[in-house]
Amino acid sequence: MRDQYKQVMSMGSLSSVVSMIPGLNSNMMTKDQEKMAIGRIKKFLCVFDSMTDAELDSGKPLDET
Repeated sequence: MRDQYKQVMSMGSLSSVVSMIPGLNSNMMTKDQEKMAIGRIKKFLCVFDSMTDAELDSGKPLDET
């Protein structure tokens, strides 16, 4: 999952990534929504980076609080 988040972040802006999905366009995401989504992704990346191998392998869901 971490690698997928990193890959999405390297593809450019989230609105351009959204426009790559059939049936969606870049206008569906406002700049504020995009900024919040990028913040959430960065938060998850920080959490993943701070986890031990045992925590990463446990399969327990992350609690976003």
